[in-house]
Amino acid sequence: MEELEKVLETEQNEIETKNSPEVITETPSELQENEDLEKEIQEAPKESVEIKPEDANTTNCLALTIQQDHKLMAIKNVFLRSIRMSWKVVVSTITLALIKLFS
Repeated sequence: MEELEKVLETEQNEIETKNSPEVITETPSELQENEDLEKEIQEAPKESVEIKPEDANTTNCLALTIQQDHKLMAIKNVFLRSIRMSWKVVVSTITLALIKLFS
């Protein structure tokens, strides 16, 4: 019984330590480095991407290609399924006709 209480107590302590907030301390040199980096980022020139008019009209997108392939694959699956179903109907009709003929 004592072992169970010890286990429960250690688990409760682990849960409490996991839920307690962590205190992050930074040294003054680290704070100065962070401030320097922030200044560099703010002072950096902003780059813009220019789209040329001839590039704007071309849609060369992988998503459109995948969508087209998916549509073709769906059409192929429907076509093959209908052919398989037709053959099953033909075979079952012939089998039933032969059974009726001989019975």
